[in-house]
Amino acid sequence: MNAASVELGLPTFSDSLISFNSANNLFRSAYVTRLNHYVLGPKGSNISQAANGWSTKNGLTEKENIIFCETPEEAVTRSESEYKHGEVNLAWTCAVYFREHELFFSNHDHSLFFDQYKMKLDNMQLACKPEKKISLEVATAIASHPSPSVLLRKAGTHISIIDASSNSDAARLCAEGNVDACITTESARKIHGLKTVHEFGSPEMLFFASLPPSSSEYLRGLSYEFR
Repeated sequence: MNAASVELGLPTFSDSLISFNSANNLFRSAYVTRLNHYVLGPKGSNISQAANGWSTKNGLTEKENIIFCETPEEAVTRSESEYKHGEVNLAWTCAVYFREHELFFSNHDHSLFFDQYKMKLDNMQLACKPEKKISLEVATAIASHPSPSVLLRKAGTHISIIDASSNSDAARLCAEGNVDACITTESARKIHGLKTVHEFGSPEMLFFASLPPSSSEYLRGLSYEFR
């Protein structure tokens, strides 16, 4: 950091973060005992499935530990604050998260795009309780995370969108009777015993694994040691 930056109190992006290619073999070593994945919950979210898919692709499921968070911001913060020596923490975000830019510029010392994983979304759909009949031509309260809520823009003025913290949280709100319907995933629909009203589909989506400074420093230390 140069003198002007110190005087102004402005941050600088770190240029010492380790890359995935450098860390990949270290993940499999005995020096990394656990990979903690901080993901948006509750169970059934696309992000949690992406984290598991990444572990499977890289042969790391035996070290995988999924930790559910209420927001992507919480996932990024906890991935740093809950660091333990010998473990590596990863926080997961999504390319279409509507605050992704804020996360990036607010966490300049994190490797927010450390690695990526592409997968088809888990059948995004409009769902409701089995006994419910849904008509979008009358007043209807629908729970949705802000990102996919735009799918309802053309549904009419009778729709009232209730913010949910995730697709799986939307299913929970619906199952508890707080709303008439929800935008959710197939997995969350099954977990909460809902029925499908409309299928939006399963487009490809990109997810990002973020590496916090403490985990990056630990991996960099290992890479220097074994050169």
